[in-house]
Amino acid sequence: MRAAAILAKTSPQVDFCIVGDGPLRPQIESYAQELGIAGRVQVLGHRDDIPQVLASLDLLVMPSLSESLSNVIVEAMAAGVPVVATHVGGTAEVIRDGESGILVPANDVAAIADAMERLIANPDQARKHAGAAQAYARQHFRMDEVRNQYELLYTEILCGKLRRQWPSLNGETRPL
Repeated sequence: MRAAAILAKTSPQVDFCIVGDGPLRPQIESYAQELGIAGRVQVLGHRDDIPQVLASLDLLVMPSLSESLSNVIVEAMAAGVPVVATHVGGTAEVIRDGESGILVPANDVAAIADAMERLIANPDQARKHAGAAQAYARQHFRMDEVRNQYELLYTEILCGKLRRQWPSLNGETRPL
């Protein structure tokens, strides 16, 4: 929200939305009021139409302080939406900074605002990021590919467990 407040000063044409709901919603709405951007921030709450929401966005910002692998980032990439995200957890595994999105340091409000402004000011660059991100997501997150990755993981786990329980599976023999 602080990054949105910074961007709001230089980009009067930009509006912001927050998707999701929960017990902090009143504080979020109050904070937007306090920052002077309440009229430009829509808190959409829980949505069952995420593909349509993503299609309406010019940019997705994920300012997480901690993250494993964000589904919303992968969904935005697959939908062809440019992404600005913090360089935390698994985010750097899916976003190639400067190529398929922009990564910024966690909790760096100025860097988030700057990245948002750069993509808004340069739609051609935003489209390049979105295209590269979409190609990456479609290649690495297809349902059959994800299924194969899980099968491989489970097989490796199961085989490792079996080998620990029955060393003879490793070609070793045990005395009777």
